[in-house]
Amino acid sequence: MRTDRVVTIHQPEFAPWLGFFNKIWQSDVFIVMDDVQFKKNHFENRNKIRTLDEQGWTWIKVPVLTKGRFGQKICQVEINSDGERRWRDVLLKTVRLSYQRSIYFDEVYGIIERCIEQGTAKLVDINVCFIVSILGYLGIQKEILMQSEMNTTTSRSQLLADLIESSGCNIYLSGQSGKVYLDLDLMKEKDIIVRYQNFKHPQYEQSHGAFMAGMSIIDLLFNYGRESVKFIEGFNHE
Repeated sequence: MRTDRVVTIHQPEFAPWLGFFNKIWQSDVFIVMDDVQFKKNHFENRNKIRTLDEQGWTWIKVPVLTKGRFGQKICQVEINSDGERRWRDVLLKTVRLSYQRSIYFDEVYGIIERCIEQGTAKLVDINVCFIVSILGYLGIQKEILMQSEMNTTTSRSQLLADLIESSGCNIYLSGQSGKVYLDLDLMKEKDIIVRYQNFKHPQYEQSHGAFMAGMSIIDLLFNYGRESVKFIEGFNHE
């Protein structure tokens, strides 16, 4: 008798938002899709946090090398430490100024500092550090696989099907955008069941002003600590 297992696949974003972790929560296996093209000015090297100023939010980001590197894969992206030597100090100072009075500042800031200060030249190392550390902090235990270590050479829906098969899972939890590009005939041929995440962003008490959705999960963590998991839990798919 086959035991249903769920896999989700996503690019490793920097300090991702709540919905990212909800997808992992609903899955047995999470595949870090790091062997695909890096998207400039997306969420792979930056994310949003709340601030005290009039706008109420700002970007925190890891500077990366992109000039002359069009088409580079996420696993190849290098941090631009020479061009922006103080980026770590700037990022950590921004976080401190925004959240230093929050209840869970010390323990959450420690996670951020550890990931940012590690001696790596690769963006993917920092992003995976954030994801794994936050999952551990919240007590969420899942099997994590790296696409770059799975020896896949196909693309598009065939790539997803190959990754799903390699993971030993038979249910694929996709984002809503999958409705546009997924080859459902191929998935059916491979006996893969497709579900689409239907995450509704919860409201929670933030440190600065009226609630704003779509922030990095660290905003939630600073305000709720390990209790943040209650905002991430939930099986919401269609």
